[in-house]
Amino acid sequence: MKRVMAVGLVAACALAPTPALLATDGTDAAVSGCVFNTADGMPIPGAEIAVEGSEARANMDDEGCYTLNGLNLGNCTLLVSAAGFEPASSQITIGAGEVSLDFHLRPVLVHVESMVVTATRTQEPLKDVPILTEVISRQDIEMSGAITVIDALQDLAGIEFSPDQHGANILMNGLGPRYVLFLLDGERIAGEVRGNIDFSRLNTACIERIEVVKGATSSLYGSNAIGGVVNIITRGVRSPVEIDVRSHFSDFRESVLEAALGLKRNRLSSRTHIVRKKSDGYDLDPTTARYTVEAYDDVSLGQKFTVPATDRLILTVGANYYEHERLDATREVTGKYRKSYSRSYSGVAEYRLTDSHQLNASWHADNYETRDVLERLQDKERTIYEHDRHTGRLAASLSWRDRYKLILGGEYDHERLFSTRIEGEQRTADDWILYAQEDITLGDSWNLVAGLRLDNHSAYGTHLSPKISGMFQLWPFNFRATYGTGFRAPTLKEIYLDWDHGGAGPYVYGNSDLAPETARQGSLSAELLGSRFSGSVSVFRNDLKDMIDVTQSINEPNTYFYENVDEALTQGIEAQAKIALVCGLGLSCGYVYLDTEDKTTGLELYGRPRNKATVRLDYANRSLGLNISLRTRIVGKKLIGADVDQTSGESIEYHQDAYDLWDLIINQDIFDYTTATIGVDNLFNQMDRQYLQTPGRTFYGAMRVRYH
Repeated sequence: MKRVMAVGLVAACALAPTPALLATDGTDAAVSGCVFNTADGMPIPGAEIAVEGSEARANMDDEGCYTLNGLNLGNCTLLVSAAGFEPASSQITIGAGEVSLDFHLRPVLVHVESMVVTATRTQEPLKDVPILTEVISRQDIEMSGAITVIDALQDLAGIEFSPDQHGANILMNGLGPRYVLFLLDGERIAGEVRGNIDFSRLNTACIERIEVVKGATSSLYGSNAIGGVVNIITRGVRSPVEIDVRSHFSDFRESVLEAALGLKRNRLSSRTHIVRKKSDGYDLDPTTARYTVEAYDDVSLGQKFTVPATDRLILTVGANYYEHERLDATREVTGKYRKSYSRSYSGVAEYRLTDSHQLNASWHADNYETRDVLERLQDKERTIYEHDRHTGRLAASLSWRDRYKLILGGEYDHERLFSTRIEGEQRTADDWILYAQEDITLGDSWNLVAGLRLDNHSAYGTHLSPKISGMFQLWPFNFRATYGTGFRAPTLKEIYLDWDHGGAGPYVYGNSDLAPETARQGSLSAELLGSRFSGSVSVFRNDLKDMIDVTQSINEPNTYFYENVDEALTQGIEAQAKIALVCGLGLSCGYVYLDTEDKTTGLELYGRPRNKATVRLDYANRSLGLNISLRTRIVGKKLIGADVDQTSGESIEYHQDAYDLWDLIINQDIFDYTTATIGVDNLFNQMDRQYLQTPGRTFYGAMRVRYH
């Protein structure tokens, strides 16, 4: 795999463009000018300008200025865009010589013209998407200093992480990791432990944005999408040459080195990235042999090419490699430690039948493997777990006058699980899928989306997942309503895996008689989008049936089975707001009230806080190149267990106390292409060794060098 990456890098270098800007054929006519921020009059170096209907485009230089050369004579429209600003356009007449034209862009809190794809599987502006979608932009990621996807998602009020030795344990509006589907460029990610994916695979160095859609999305994405979808969109290439290098150092000898190279010539582009992470880990409980967070060393490599085969056909191919070495503290006793590997390959063909009709074909393969490294046998590696996913998809996207959109698609998903804890060591499952979605715009205000997915699972037969959404726009307000059903097929692990904890028990056995979990979900939301203030309020409800859980055997106290035992309810209110204050200050806040019930016991679901709030105060001074961000997460009390008093028969509940965590991040531009970052996580040193899993106040610093 490393050789493949090396070959890819060499091929990418062959694409290095000439210094000339992309342009249409024509005369020596040119347009030049600068782009400014209306709020402070400062230039916007990150803006991009393009000629509508042409390949001619350019990025601003460090002074926020541009030049477009070699343009055709006559009338044309110039389009200017920049992250965090309203786009602008201007019609201009090109004559011989050079024309001067400046633009002034207004900053916005929510980039409503940004295109999103997750909610409907089609590209739509954020303001027009009929299903409420949250977007974490590249700018948000850089401002927060996030290294992992977990870091980037922490600021969303509806998402909570409860990390332990089994993983990050995401909760989305009260539903756990088994009900939240993570996608990478729209494709499923292999490998899981207690429902968690390996988040270390997902580095922010290669992320353009993260799209979050809450609620049942099984009509488009099938199993595991009951709670919602998190789609991680990787970065493309917009400039002829893009270089991005970042180094990050923090306590516990944690270090991160990221490097990326992007090249583009005409429509042919290449992007290569490498990420290396290391840490000594930390231990909150010295009385146990295992560290709270084990020392680790990992590396990620990625390569993506976009090739315009014809004027109508675009091909995208990519490959990723990941290796994670977890240096367990117990290895001196056991003589072994763990390594994980991942390899993924993808190919996408987009064929434009007309300006309104498009065909897409794709194939994605993802392999995740865990091995024991046996130090007493000259570091021989033994595979103990391997998970493969192969997904093929063919879809048609048809549009008429931007009023009626139809998506028709078919998928094939093959899954294989190998484990030494499975009888026969290997099991497979196949899923054949058909889906359809209609998107109808009625007049200037109404939009309706109806979707249906048909899954034919090799173990669970046929399952239908319908969904309907509607939106009413009374600018600047959006009102949305959604109702849908979802299902989650039991995993191969829940069906077949037998786990004896090294022979010491407890013993956990799979169950081939499990039925799929089902859900009904509804939500209502109101949203206000403005240049100085934006906000939304939504109410939601999820009803789950046949939930799968581990239950204890009546006759064998140390033995457990997976069974369909529970029904549950989660419902609540979520509110978010962004406010542009004075003097470069901005305030973002979110709040979720969550009500849950285990209908079997009548108790709240364990580990779900009733209240969570997030607050972020940002200060930006473009003239100084300074950004300061102070943010907090306030998490309310959680029910973490219950028991019965043997004497009185009364119920005893155990709770984790409320807590708040504060982070401070300072970004300062120090040279034309260089940004320095210093930060403090857990600013006020909150500690809870049993539940919070944080080492206390942590300092870090980073340096980023970027050239575009």
